[in-house]
Amino acid sequence: MACYNKETAAKAGSLLRRSFMILERKATKREILDFIAEQGMIEVWQLRDKFGYTHESAKSKLSRLKKEGLVINMTRDRWELTEKGYKRRDYYRSQARRTVRP
Repeated sequence: MACYNKETAAKAGSLLRRSFMILERKATKREILDFIAEQGMIEVWQLRDKFGYTHESAKSKLSRLKKEGLVINMTRDRWELTEKGYKRRDYYRSQARRTVRP
């Protein structure tokens, strides 16, 4: 039977947090905008689950998009694209089509 103390628990928690940071998938801005557009309106947990972010990372991503004017949170924790967000998404899609030629 293992004996745990506060120091051992703290080390285990730190290792676990670092493991999650390594596993966190880096989504492109286009992928996030596409996801929000497909869903219409999302909550932080949906972005977290879709891309494997922590709750705080997902909130941070949405806050950055809000500062750029691409998303808005109309009600608490519900986010949707602005008109500018839809235009930016369309721009990213058109750029992707230009680079992929047969």
